Amino acid sequence: MIRKIFSVFVLIVMLLTLVACGADKEETQQVENAEQPNEEIQQLSKGIFYEVAGGENQVYLFGSVHMGHEEMYPLDDAVEEAFTQSDVLAMELDMVNVSEFELGLEMVELAVFNDGRSMTDIVPEEDFLKLYELVKPFGMTKDVLNQFQPWYGAMLLSEVMAQQAGVSSDYGVETYFIEQAADMEVIGLETVASQLYPFSLLSDESQAIYLQSSLDEVDESEEELEELIRYWQEGDVEAFAQARDEMMQDYPTESYKEFQNAFLDGRDEQMSDAIEELLESDSGNTYFVVVGSLHLAGENSIVEQLSERGYQVDIAN
Repeated sequence: MIRKIFSVFVLIVMLLTLVACGADKEETQQVENAEQPNEEIQQLSKGIFYEVAGGENQVYLFGSVHMGHEEMYPLDDAVEEAFTQSDVLAMELDMVNVSEFELGLEMVELAVFNDGRSMTDIVPEEDFLKLYELVKPFGMTKDVLNQFQPWYGAMLLSEVMAQQAGVSSDYGVETYFIEQAADMEVIGLETVASQLYPFSLLSDESQAIYLQSSLDEVDESEEELEELIRYWQEGDVEAFAQARDEMMQDYPTESYKEFQNAFLDGRDEQMSDAIEELLESDSGNTYFVVVGSLHLAGENSIVEQLSERGYQVDIAN
């Protein structure tokens, strides 16, 4: 969901324009898809899917990949049926009812320097120029880019990586369910401020490291994203748990450790609180909760925290 926030922000301030795929690329993809075995194209994605019992209401937990491709859908019958039977769609953020203008203003306040500094005051010029060359095709200028904090520069790279891998938020899991929500109530578990708070914990040194590591990963991003989507389609919880564990052990600085802890463990605790309120409310509703897959796997995840609170959390498919 974070990637969607950044896309909205970029749209609001008119700094980025997502470039549509050219006709030649679309024709190539169609040919490639036509050459694939029919059963592979129609394979149903399992996703990371849980059912939570033990409260007053029923809750389903479904792990998201925020960007994807058309071949990820439709989903497994058990997922589709659970969604159809649900009354409320809950996501990390309520991207249906939020004001994009207000969201953009809040993002400007968080991502742009307000103390007279610029990105080049923190990161090596070499890294800044590498970043600029990668985001320039989206209409970014050096002067505008230099106003952003380095952590946001790393987030802009996620758009670059997505383009290279041929994936889009148009095929993200949240988008898929929003398009089917019809008359369902849509709610959010977090606020923009709470979701982005962890980035405020990064020191200047950590931000520079964060951007540098993101630049180093660009060339490998296509393979990694394809692997992530494959794990998700197969419902491989252990793969996501391992990825989370590796992230939580990679601490180049103390503030980076604080950032990682807040971004995963801290947010998972807050979202678990919100989900517990849904479980124990007197609404009588069935809730279909969609959060990033990493939040549903591994130590201190939402699944583990709800289990420790006495709820029965079982894989649903």
